[in-house]
Amino acid sequence: MPLAQVVLGNGADELIRLCAVAVIDPGDRGVLPWPSFPSYGTSIACCGGEAVRVPLNGRAIDLDALLDPPAKLVYVANPNNPTGAVIDAGDLRRFLEALPGDVLCVIDEAYADYAEVAPEGVELVRDGAPRLAVLRTFSKVYGLAALRVGYAIASPEVADGLDRVRNIFNVNQPAQEAALASLHEREAVEGRIEHARRARRELADVLAAAGLDPEPSQANFVYADVPGGDGLGLADRLLHAGVMVRALAGFGAPQAIRVTVGTDEENRFFAHALESVT
Repeated sequence: MPLAQVVLGNGADELIRLCAVAVIDPGDRGVLPWPSFPSYGTSIACCGGEAVRVPLNGRAIDLDALLDPPAKLVYVANPNNPTGAVIDAGDLRRFLEALPGDVLCVIDEAYADYAEVAPEGVELVRDGAPRLAVLRTFSKVYGLAALRVGYAIASPEVADGLDRVRNIFNVNQPAQEAALASLHEREAVEGRIEHARRARRELADVLAAAGLDPEPSQANFVYADVPGGDGLGLADRLLHAGVMVRALAGFGAPQAIRVTVGTDEENRFFAHALESVT
């Protein structure tokens, strides 16, 4: 991929915001699936735009529904956060072909490394898909969240637009050096991926055994609906038992929690804590 099509950001989160800054004027619409990552909506709103939240189809992103509202920008998380669902590659290609030519599509692949079938966002850019930005980050599988290193791989037009609104010194030198060094740690990264894939299945079994309704995940977390719909209440009880999970009201799913994979010891602790509060 030509370097001119790679844009660095302080994590994928800054790039999410830059995509909105690049195309949204006050009154414009941006579209996002919901539940999904809250930064999509706040980025649109900060630019004076209207964030249109399109409900999921069950727990999967409804690509056809994302096409309906006229918009300047559409965000798609693949895998989706918080459900962990991956979009079929053929469906995503058809979606991009159906998008109007003046719409910027942002595919957020922050959790792509954990997917058993790799998302094809980068290949779509390489194949020449116009008005497309694919976001990746070193915050997840590379473990550099505190250093804030993300990058967009984009069509030439989009990369140029992001560079025009990007702060010149947005990613500091220590973060860049750490990111470059981490690229050589393939054995460690592959071990983390293998662990996450095994552990998320085990967490799903634990959640189901406790009476929750988990979703098969392609990320490093597991989404689960809570009996009675009180995700915040269960998260609070778990916190008092020594475990922090994500309550999902801010993501558009107040009835659910998201549990991130930990070490084997941490996952066993979670299982015991969940049993004690359900």
